[in-house]
Amino acid sequence: MLALTLLSVASVDLVAQDRTEEYQLKAVLLSRLMNFITWPDASEGPSRFCVIGQNPFGNELKTVFAESEIEIEQLGNQFSFVQDCDAVFISDSEIRNFESVLDLLADQPILTISDMPRFALSGGMINLRFENRRVRFRINKDEADAANLQLSFQLLDLADIVQTRTVRR
Repeated sequence: MLALTLLSVASVDLVAQDRTEEYQLKAVLLSRLMNFITWPDASEGPSRFCVIGQNPFGNELKTVFAESEIEIEQLGNQFSFVQDCDAVFISDSEIRNFESVLDLLADQPILTISDMPRFALSGGMINLRFENRRVRFRINKDEADAANLQLSFQLLDLADIVQTRTVRR
């Protein structure tokens, strides 16, 4: 019985370590992605990268964006402030609300990102996936175009391009 308990504790630590590594890698990817996107009428001040819902990154976003002109904001579930952001990561804790957030941001120049399954197919712009210890991503170019965001060809070349499966608007 003791051996089973120790084995289950060890496996929990490995899962926690994998999840920490996953979000470290996703944070680094997000910091790089931001350099390949052009916003219309970009302001002179710092950009705002916001997290809606529970923050799975811990302090990783603040760490990777420390040398940049990008401010990190944790909004929780205060959706009313989301329109002040330049990019929004919607945590999977908001799986029941993400379509409402996407509707609120429809056609606005705000990049929407998540790692929820089928996010890009549901109208989000960038969908992160963690496969074989690597971060991959899907881009819904139609949604980015509708928001007047320009995605570089280098970024598009690295992504799987998808289209929204259902009409949200």
